[in-house]
Amino acid sequence: RVTVPDGFNRSVQYPVLFVPGFENDKHEYSIYLGDTPSKHGWIIVESIVHLKPDRLSEALINKIRHDYPVEQLFISGFSANSIDLFRLTAKYVEIVDGVVGMPGYANHIDESVLSRNPGLKILLIVGEKDYSWKSRSVKASRTLRDMGANVSLKTIPDEGHILKGIAGSPFFELLNQELLGH
Repeated sequence: RVTVPDGFNRSVQYPVLFVPGFENDKHEYSIYLGDTPSKHGWIIVESIVHLKPDRLSEALINKIRHDYPVEQLFISGFSANSIDLFRLTAKYVEIVDGVVGMPGYANHIDESVLSRNPGLKILLIVGEKDYSWKSRSVKASRTLRDMGANVSLKTIPDEGHILKGIAGSPFFELLNQELLGH
């Protein structure tokens, strides 16, 4: 499913975020998007396909770049999906502008990947009380930073593995600040 921003205009470029697909049979938005993701100025692509490192992922990303006015394109993965997220990024790093792991740690990203896209933005978001993932995320962010990566680690206070406290507007505000610089 593709959700465009309210007031969508093809002559304006928008940031694009791929997120893991439907959370349940009711086709509700992911908890992090909130109830009305169209009000935040992003094009949202809900897909499971984008987390599979094969030609179908590349075709879907290229189709979105072709069919929509893309400012920058980011892919995301939640929890265990972040493993596939970083595997996909390593394979197709030239066609994405950044990745968001929630919580996530950046396995599969090394100097050879970063050299193919030196501007790649990596945002790791983890709950303060999610001790195991937090430890992995801190270690990964240090390693990536030592390799010269553009990485940001955001620890969400008083949150565990499911980051309910940033659902909706706070999530998009964090993306705007960390990925778009505004």
